[in-house]
Amino acid sequence: TVYAMVLGSTSVVCTVVQYLPQIYTTLRLKHAGSLSVLMLALQLPGALLVIYFQAILNSADLTTWVPYVFQAVQQAVLIAICLFFRFRLRQKRPLAFLSSRSSDGPDVERHSLVENPDHSESPMASPVLSPARSRHSPFIN
Repeated sequence: TVYAMVLGSTSVVCTVVQYLPQIYTTLRLKHAGSLSVLMLALQLPGALLVIYFQAILNSADLTTWVPYVFQAVQQAVLIAICLFFRFRLRQKRPLAFLSSRSSDGPDVERHSLVENPDHSESPMASPVLSPARSRHSPFIN
């Protein structure tokens, strides 16, 4: 019917509008960003199963299952783009996470966080407070 064609076409347009900006952004940035490839990988088999059950087993009208074809194709394209950029990054920098570590091991501190080389003025240098400090402290009588 005409009503089903209008709804099916609207669904296709909505599906394309949903995924095209994400595909464009992923191509432009050359990485997935916060997009979950796992989520897409879980949704893709679901869309394929809907296509199988509606088109083959149920012999439903085109307007029922064609939107899922568009969805599945765009999800597959997005997964392929994300995986391509992920593998390309790994080939360029396979051990990049190790290059920032010291040759002495991961637990060696390269630079001191405290810029006070004379530790005598540090409040933690001595457990005994000076008389001048004890007068101003609210905790010492």
